[in-house]
Amino acid sequence: MEAATALYPNVAQPAEDIDEAVCIALQVSATLAFLVSIYEAPSSLRGEFIDTISARLMCKDMGDAAKKLMLALGSNIEEQWVRSVNLGITNWTVECLRSGGAPASLPTVFSYAVSATKLWKVQVYCPVAGMIMEQPSHQTEDEKLLFSLNYHQLECVIQFVCRVSIKKNWIDVVINVDNIRSLQHSTFFTILLA
Repeated sequence: MEAATALYPNVAQPAEDIDEAVCIALQVSATLAFLVSIYEAPSSLRGEFIDTISARLMCKDMGDAAKKLMLALGSNIEEQWVRSVNLGITNWTVECLRSGGAPASLPTVFSYAVSATKLWKVQVYCPVAGMIMEQPSHQTEDEKLLFSLNYHQLECVIQFVCRVSIKKNWIDVVINVDNIRSLQHSTFFTILLA
């Protein structure tokens, strides 16, 4: 038994790796099922499918799996993945609004945080069409502008630098904002040009 452990040092922890792989596979499958439901499901069943899958995608286990998936994909593929999902959410939201209703529930915001020594990084993605908008005093009638605004997504990265000092009777935690990057990105035109 010791020889097997020496040859395969990670044999003692296969359950964790398998659980993590299964969670990531479920996240990918649920996200793809979500997109297929938006684009391919019969209209009479589409809303129910999307609500069921959305509820599953928003639970804590799937959120943790999504974070691991995003870290495994790398930043370029992560952006393409999230933009594709957000385009699906935008299309579903626009379709619901055109038919006179509003989508019951959608996973409108995907965000996660990563921490390293003295640094926290928070990433947020949200399609503009999925946001709750305040009613402006003046409504534009420009169809091109409205179309363009519907297909934008908010991307935000916030980096915090933190310092923790342990004192005799308390703990000092100092957090400074190191960097904030925010942009609205048009998913529609990126996909057309790709």
